[in-house]
Amino acid sequence: MPLLEFDHEYQSCERTYATLCIYSDSLHAAQISKVMDQQPDDFLVKGEQRRPGKTNKSHLWQITTQGDCESKDMRAHVFFLLSNIPDGAVKLKALIELGCEIRLWSFWESASGNGGPTLDHEFVKWLSQYPVELAFDFYDSSDD
Repeated sequence: MPLLEFDHEYQSCERTYATLCIYSDSLHAAQISKVMDQQPDDFLVKGEQRRPGKTNKSHLWQITTQGDCESKDMRAHVFFLLSNIPDGAVKLKALIELGCEIRLWSFWESASGNGGPTLDHEFVKWLSQYPVELAFDFYDSSDD
């Protein structure tokens, strides 16, 4: 495993967390939980209404670092989330073969209106073992 270093006091970050989302048209949360060998932090059921006028287009199973990892370094959240899934890469690949779509969302809120997370070479090499799409959700808290 590469040597990963994190900046837990990342100055330009107000807060950050990561959420692993597994979407499926056919597998519901209990089936995904069986493959992952863990329960989700949250799930949605395909076809159910989540709020007026919004129906879930697919099943969703998700786990998050929100409240579990205090670092302001997005990489630390991704590492915390994925490294705490025993045989995670194998399990995620199995779910893809079962037709699931896997996305790792990174919420990142700027403390000053600029900046952003850093993806260094060692982190990218480590992350490449996981079959995930990494997506970013940026917010600016400097106007509050």
